[in-house]
Amino acid sequence: MGLVNVDVDLLRTLLVVADLRNFTSAGEKLHRTQSAISLQIKRLEQIVGERIFDRGSGKDIRLTKTGELVRSYAAEILRLNDALVQEIQSGSQPTVMRIGMPDDYADVLLPKVIAELARRNEKIEMQIITDLSTKLGSLVDTGHLDLAFMTRDAGIVGLSLLEERLSWVCAQQARLAADNPLPLALFPEGCGVRRNALDALDAVGKRWHIAYCSANFSTLKTAILAEQAIGVLPTRAIPDTMIPLGPDDGLPELRNSELLVQVSSQATPTVLRLSSHLLRAFEVELTTGEIAHVPMPRPEQAAPNRH
Repeated sequence: MGLVNVDVDLLRTLLVVADLRNFTSAGEKLHRTQSAISLQIKRLEQIVGERIFDRGSGKDIRLTKTGELVRSYAAEILRLNDALVQEIQSGSQPTVMRIGMPDDYADVLLPKVIAELARRNEKIEMQIITDLSTKLGSLVDTGHLDLAFMTRDAGIVGLSLLEERLSWVCAQQARLAADNPLPLALFPEGCGVRRNALDALDAVGKRWHIAYCSANFSTLKTAILAEQAIGVLPTRAIPDTMIPLGPDDGLPELRNSELLVQVSSQATPTVLRLSSHLLRAFEVELTTGEIAHVPMPRPEQAAPNRH
């Protein structure tokens, strides 16, 4: 017997009928008449050589054993067909990847993100959004971001990516560590690094006050370099214009910051493939279940600052 080509349209109709168990309902969904749907299924049964549906005496129809086998193949064939079409259609246009990350982690994350995606040798338009981790998670949840790196904090969930050592930082000539209260330049509430820093100070009874607060690190950096405040950065992201501080300067050790990642389930197959490559560059092996977006609960209401 020679090779027989199965019309993809017949397979698509099969899946809809199998899902709805009714020719009329399937016709309504596919915008075709019930008789057209019946003819398509009959044509597919002729190609297969066996009945696909057991129509019985009622309106409700069920797949036969052969029908179940055909359906399993049909689902895989259509998945590959749709992926191929999407790849071809997007081939002339760059793939847009919307990536979110906390502003203070940009120097740590961006070089690796850019290098890995550039290595793919594909047309990619990277849209980088920096914001608080709580807001980034919400943007993934609503489909406005394809992928987001976030620092762990109350109400933030995701796949654990890596841990970063944190350091207090100040301008090279600043002498602020002994100030009482300690002037701080930190991100707003909702930032895990901020909570980490304040918890550490409270644990040792060191008084503090927020001298500068902004969601943009360039603003905080200006205040720190002007010798007006102390900030917190991933240790490997400290610029040459700043110095790290620690217990020798009278400041408490900071907990490591856990970096999480979320990939949107609404992302296109191409973006999901690129996201998987990108995260493996961070030595994260993803399963199909892990790459799906984990819905975020609402962030906890921030406690009032009594300092």
